Amino acid sequence: MKKLLFVWLLFMGALYALTVNEYLNDVYFANGINTDEKTAKKSRDILKKEFYAYNSGAAKKIGEWKVSYNHTHGI
Repeated sequence: MKKLLFVWLLFMGALYALTVNEYLNDVYFANGINTDEKTAKKSRDILKKEFYAYNSGAAKKIGEWKVSYNHTHGI
């Protein structure tokens, strides 16, 4: 049973390695203080649009644009 589990984990690790594209970068947008999650996503989209407009060459090297949301618990 342990051998079967080991082979399965090894196989799953190999499948994950095939899905990762080492040549593309992911961009994580971190919101500021006192910003809700919806506004943070809108700000990320505005930044993405401006980046593509002014840096079309560098934009080809970006895989995903994500939000790293930071909750505000008072100022």
